[in-house]
Amino acid sequence: MKYGLFVLLLGLVSLYTQAQSPDTVRAGFVASVSEVALGQPFTLTVFAELPANAELISWVSLEDNDTLQVLGTEEHTTQRIDNHMRYEQTFRVVLWRVGMFLTPEAFVTYRHNGSTRTLPVGSASVFVPSLVTSESTLKPFAPTIDLPLTPIYLYGSLAIGMLAIVGTFVWLLRRRQSVPHTLDIIASTQRQLNALKQQDLPSNTLVLYASALLRSALHQLNIANALELTTQELIALLREQSQLPTSLINALAWLLEQADLVKFSNISLDIAITRYLNACSRWLDDLNRFQQEAVV
Repeated sequence: MKYGLFVLLLGLVSLYTQAQSPDTVRAGFVASVSEVALGQPFTLTVFAELPANAELISWVSLEDNDTLQVLGTEEHTTQRIDNHMRYEQTFRVVLWRVGMFLTPEAFVTYRHNGSTRTLPVGSASVFVPSLVTSESTLKPFAPTIDLPLTPIYLYGSLAIGMLAIVGTFVWLLRRRQSVPHTLDIIASTQRQLNALKQQDLPSNTLVLYASALLRSALHQLNIANALELTTQELIALLREQSQLPTSLINALAWLLEQADLVKFSNISLDIAITRYLNACSRWLDDLNRFQQEAVV
């Protein structure tokens, strides 16, 4: 009797496995490292596991952008695993911005049982730490040299006037040149945040990634070294510097405090993840608007 029940159970498990395995598909990026130095090459591998009788129609391609540079691409590989075919390709890449990097949105298209289907590719993340650390110090290249006093009172007024004119010109020139760069940083962060919204990741993971993007934007804009400060230290510094309006600082404080609760207390947000990500997008829009108005 026991043997018969065992055989019956084994048969049911076998039937269930055969019925489920062919339809189980997945795709994703895999990074060779979780943290990499700025400009240091590493590999990103994209894979897809499809039913053995499926036809692959379109594949993933990586292109250069303001953060990612593709150094080389290996040939596709195909491997049969049970009732699936595993497709795989490796890219040799390098990152040129500090902060949290997320692979771009990508899809794999295939045909199975007469229907065409689109499979989202799961994202991978790599963190690029800042080159500036708290231990970094500036040291003179050589000892100071005492020079004899040279009388310059005859040319003092002229020199001061010329320095003022040149200094003003250089400041205005740098100010105008920095505007497109500033807007590019904010736009790039907004694109990464929009791509993050499309990823099928746990809510807590999305919160941590989104808050890291906001910190990275502040760091790249030279507003604050946000990647190496705690939330309390960062908000205190922003209030002291007064580079941002109070409304922006208060909104950022709330967003980062929510992320800290998730990270250190391992609790879920008290609002929907969609509302949190949309709040991050609105904060970036407000920051973009403030930066444009500050130059006018």
